[in-house]
Amino acid sequence: MKFTKLLNFTIRHHRESRPNAFVLESLEPRVLLSATPMIAAVVTTDHLDYAPGETAVITTANQTGEGPQFAAGEMVRFQVARTDDMADSSSTTANVGPAGNGAWYVIDGIGGFTTHQQFDAMGQAIDRDGNGIADWIAPDNDNTVNGSISTTWFVEEQYRNSSLIVTAADQKSGAIANQAFTDAAINTTTTVTSSSATSTYGNGVTFTATVTAAIGTTAPTGMVEFFDGETSLGPVSIPANTGTGISTWTIATASLTGGTHLIHAIFTGNVLGGNSYNNSTSLNITQTVNKATVTITGAGLNGTGFFVTYDGAAHVATGTVKGIGGVVIGQATSSTPHTNATPGLYGDTLTYAGDANYKAASKVVQSYILKATPTIIGNGLNGSGYFGTYDGTAHVATGTVRGVGGVVVGQATSSTPHTNAGLYSDTLIFVDRTGNYNDASKVVKSYILKATPTITGDGPNGSGYFGIYAGAAQVAMGTARGVGEVFLGHVISTTPRTNAGVYNDTLTYVDGTGNYNSASKVVKSYILKATVTITGDGLNGTGYFGTYDGQAHAATATVRSLGGVVVGQVTSSTPHTNTGLYSDTLTYAGDANYKAASKVVQSYILKATPTIIGNGLNGSGYYAPYDGQAYAAMATVWGAAGESLGQFVSSTTYTNAGVYSDTVTYVDGTGNYLNASKVVKSYILKATPTITGNGLNGSGYFGTYDGWYHAATATVTGVDGENLGTVTSATTHFKAGTYNDTVTFLGNANYKETNTLMKSYILQATAMITVSTYNVVFDGRNHVATGTAIGVNGEDLSWHLNLDATAHGTAGSYTDTYTFAGDPNYKEVRNKLVTNTILKATVTIMGDGLNGAGYYGIYDGRSHQAMATVWGTAGESLGHVESTTTHTNAGEYIDTFSFSGDANYKEASQVVNSYILKATAVITVTGYIVLYDGKAHTATGTAIGVNGEDVSGRLNFDATTHINVGNYLNDPVTFMDDNYETAIKFVSSVIIPF
Repeated sequence: MKFTKLLNFTIRHHRESRPNAFVLESLEPRVLLSATPMIAAVVTTDHLDYAPGETAVITTANQTGEGPQFAAGEMVRFQVARTDDMADSSSTTANVGPAGNGAWYVIDGIGGFTTHQQFDAMGQAIDRDGNGIADWIAPDNDNTVNGSISTTWFVEEQYRNSSLIVTAADQKSGAIANQAFTDAAINTTTTVTSSSATSTYGNGVTFTATVTAAIGTTAPTGMVEFFDGETSLGPVSIPANTGTGISTWTIATASLTGGTHLIHAIFTGNVLGGNSYNNSTSLNITQTVNKATVTITGAGLNGTGFFVTYDGAAHVATGTVKGIGGVVIGQATSSTPHTNATPGLYGDTLTYAGDANYKAASKVVQSYILKATPTIIGNGLNGSGYFGTYDGTAHVATGTVRGVGGVVVGQATSSTPHTNAGLYSDTLIFVDRTGNYNDASKVVKSYILKATPTITGDGPNGSGYFGIYAGAAQVAMGTARGVGEVFLGHVISTTPRTNAGVYNDTLTYVDGTGNYNSASKVVKSYILKATVTITGDGLNGTGYFGTYDGQAHAATATVRSLGGVVVGQVTSSTPHTNTGLYSDTLTYAGDANYKAASKVVQSYILKATPTIIGNGLNGSGYYAPYDGQAYAAMATVWGAAGESLGQFVSSTTYTNAGVYSDTVTYVDGTGNYLNASKVVKSYILKATPTITGNGLNGSGYFGTYDGWYHAATATVTGVDGENLGTVTSATTHFKAGTYNDTVTFLGNANYKETNTLMKSYILQATAMITVSTYNVVFDGRNHVATGTAIGVNGEDLSWHLNLDATAHGTAGSYTDTYTFAGDPNYKEVRNKLVTNTILKATVTIMGDGLNGAGYYGIYDGRSHQAMATVWGTAGESLGHVESTTTHTNAGEYIDTFSFSGDANYKEASQVVNSYILKATAVITVTGYIVLYDGKAHTATGTAIGVNGEDVSGRLNFDATTHINVGNYLNDPVTFMDDNYETAIKFVSSVIIPF
């Protein structure tokens, strides 16, 4: 509900009531109807409703209305009555009002003021309604409801829907006007502040809207929308802070453009419990956004204005303009172009004109035009320095130099002449005279081609060779001559000729001077046929002389030249196979080099000796490893043609390993062989056993590291699968690894001693790793997860465990890794994940005043704000916080501090008490000594406050008032004030008889 008043109010508490705020109305006239419609006055009120302590303005216009008006200087009285439809919270009207437990209490309900005018600073009477006529108003001179009139209205909070009728009646004209005040929402005022009245474009600024309830201690609720002129910056639904009757909303923005902005906020109230809040709009505040500064960077190499090579064209320096965050916002250009500029270094000013958000700027940059490099092209064929055939004279390389656009800028000549044929590298050098080109040089190729010589054969009629076949190789020969018939040397064909015939031979000249091409010529060469002799190839010139070999043989002879050179073989047409003496005719048909010839010779075939070879290895009677079976020696008799003449087996057999001797005899029955016999050896070799490792896949040992020694073992198996025993390596191992172990079988009568190299494997074990993570509250110290690593025999391997990556000192949830380095016996473990947590800690907020108070001081007439220090877990100060409320008057206050939290600490708030103690006023009292005059006399005095203000009105001199004659000693003078300590001063006064 509400307190409603027009003048002064005094609260009489039956239970706590809710004050009512007001909505400011325009001062438009309203007709307040009275109980007597025939007598009405035009009355203007500035509010529809009033809150305690507010100004109540009722104005009557001195103009014609529907009845008599209040006249100037009239006394206007106000009378309070209740409405007849008041009801309690259950809508019951019984016993409500003066006859029952009335909601409204009226004390001295009639009072009034004399109407008067108000004047402005220029002395002109104020016309509130703007109708051109000065207004007359009814309240007292200070326009504030205060102690001048003792009219009080009070309503208890359990009543709803009540209203109050105030009747204003004048004393002279009888005009009466009624105004009914109804329950209204709590009025609010909204103010806007900026975190910085002046900011720079791109930087953030925070606006805070403070909404204050006109009355009450409950913080207003609702929504605040911030505006830049007519443009919304956005609504904010949740207040940033709340206090006693105050709430604040904030909005941060970095989007304001450069210039001046009028910022205001509109509060739209909500209903909270039994309270509702009226909307309110703040006044505009001015936010100045200064232009930001740009960065200009030359667009050329390394920030130059331009960096080019001379090309005869004009060039202008340019640059890139970057704003906040390095964003390109434009280009800057020099106002000075360089036309027909020669190579050199230039200073150019790049200018940026600025815009709404960025300041104008300029920057001096260096610009470079580099000398161009000319092109040198040799004047010879295909750009060579010189191109010609060897002629015995000297020649130099020359070239043409061209610049930009292909313009000829000069000639270049080498300093080295050349005479002989060859390929030369010549340097053409150009020295610039224009200043626009670099000096240049170029290596070009120069060519003096070889000349072609003349070749003539040295034989008769220019033939290469002419003679009779002699079995020797002959080559064609000739003479080479050069320029001017100069003798260059003899030439010989690369193809020798031996046989009789006519040949085409190529004579080739290979130059040795370097000035002639190699050359060749085809010439004729001639070799005539010779006479031969025939000699039998057998013993003593026989046609054939040999031992029976089962093959057919014909007589053969060798044909030789006069010089004994073999020129071929001749064979008889009658071959012979069996043993005997034969006559054969040999005929030579001649060939390209020799004439035809013939001769008769004798041929002989003798009996052969057979060959006896054992069937075993290397001719042994038997040769094989021991296999547990019985074997006899065997041999084969072979004829001269490799034919088998029979098989022979010994009459004795052998089983065990050993070396045995056996005789084999052959008697011929063919007529072509001699009788023969032979002793052969038989061998039964020791067998090689099979050794197989007893570990996995035939390994000597296969197991995981257990700290014990292990040897390789294997099983020995014979040729028939019999078990020959188990063998063990002489070496043992206990560390993890791969080992080469040798196991040895010593052998026996039938088996060889055998060594086998096999792999043994001791695998790395897996350590038992236990890691304990942590979940702690931030305390400013580093925390590291702990852990252990235990080996297979319980040994401590923790020193291999690396938990460094789990170390953290700030609040957060961390996914960390740990590693176990391992060692030769234990596997490495990498990047295992664990989660560690450091929770945000709770801060301690301690008021900076005495004993932790938000403020502790004596009343001094100024506003004070509670302050506190925020302390961390390690006792470190995290800063100061201030309450959003200030207090001036003496009293005990409850203030709330809020800490927004940070990376390591939670958001927190703390309610503390603040104390403004009553001050002591300086009191001076003076008694009186007077003659009795029948009147009451009272002592006088002053009370001065802490700021020199006069608070004498709080002195009570009632006990010093006397009329009769007497000597009045130690009359008490009391001083009572909300901001000052209560005090009593004693004073003596005397009234002397008349």
